[in-house]
Amino acid sequence: MKIFFSKNEIKTHIHRKFYAEWIKPIFPKARYKLYGLQTGDLVTSESIEDSDMLILPLTWNYYLEYGKLNVAIKIIKEYERYNKPILTWASGDYSLKIPEGNYILLQHNLFKSKQKKNQYAYPAIIRDPLNTLKLYGIDVSMEADNFSLNFCGIANKNIFDKLENKIKETLFRSISKIKRPFLKFEEPISGMLIRGEILKNLNHSNKLRTNIIIRNRKDRWLIDKQKYKFQYWSNIFSAPFTLCIRGRGNFSVRLYETLAVGRIPVIIDTDCVFPLENKINWEKHCIIIKNRDPYKAVDAIEKLIRGLSHTEIIQLQLINRKLWKENLSFSGFYYSFSDHIYNNYNLNSS
Repeated sequence: MKIFFSKNEIKTHIHRKFYAEWIKPIFPKARYKLYGLQTGDLVTSESIEDSDMLILPLTWNYYLEYGKLNVAIKIIKEYERYNKPILTWASGDYSLKIPEGNYILLQHNLFKSKQKKNQYAYPAIIRDPLNTLKLYGIDVSMEADNFSLNFCGIANKNIFDKLENKIKETLFRSISKIKRPFLKFEEPISGMLIRGEILKNLNHSNKLRTNIIIRNRKDRWLIDKQKYKFQYWSNIFSAPFTLCIRGRGNFSVRLYETLAVGRIPVIIDTDCVFPLENKINWEKHCIIIKNRDPYKAVDAIEKLIRGLSHTEIIQLQLINRKLWKENLSFSGFYYSFSDHIYNNYNLNSS
């Protein structure tokens, strides 16, 4: 894939978090191995005419946060003259007021009911947990009791947590209207309420064996500590199933972490858009619960988990690790989505 972007637009003081994702492996220097790419599979073209794809150099977050939206619009208008696919990114938990245009938008935080034709879900990119944890491969959970469902994370524990969460959301909305007017608040900005209710009902259920660890809000500042990391990963590894519910954004990083270590996500679908829906049959890899009523959701989880045989649970763990590596890691998604672009824009892959 030959991509074009203006290097002059990326000033040295701009943080790398604002770089367009597919620029990171090749600018300011080549880092193919770090991103899992083969040398030469992603290269910079010196001219628009010779490129396969045109890239908006920085994320929409940068242009909006720093009052540079006119710069982004100017670049897009110039690109549109060449009738080539234009790729842009938006990152983070919140929806942005991004202008309409003839370009592809990749972002984590999408809502299925409001998804536009040019919008695609981008996976939360994580480092390979097996490398981070210094493991040589996945250790398939062979529990005699196949119905174990785990969770470790922050959630509303009680009425005081709910009240605190509501107050914080109200303040955030009020302050953002003044300081960050480019944020959209048409949808809920937190999933903590539904997360707390689902977990409470799972804890009270006698139909499933669970290991649920609810951390205090103050613990969010400690998640990088070795003790908390170990607890988090141990929780995922110790059962075949991990509950995945949105946090502040309408997506779950835990989903990708669960797949990456060969476990089975149980997803509460909050109007989610999943990556590569044209290629991946997500219901064959995850248990997806459409009903968000806490009582009915728990019943649905129990029914679907018990509908799987021991052999199916083992096989799912193996294919889920493969799914993440081949389609949802940085390189996996790059190659998969590149194929989608080549097929849909009649490009000659080389």
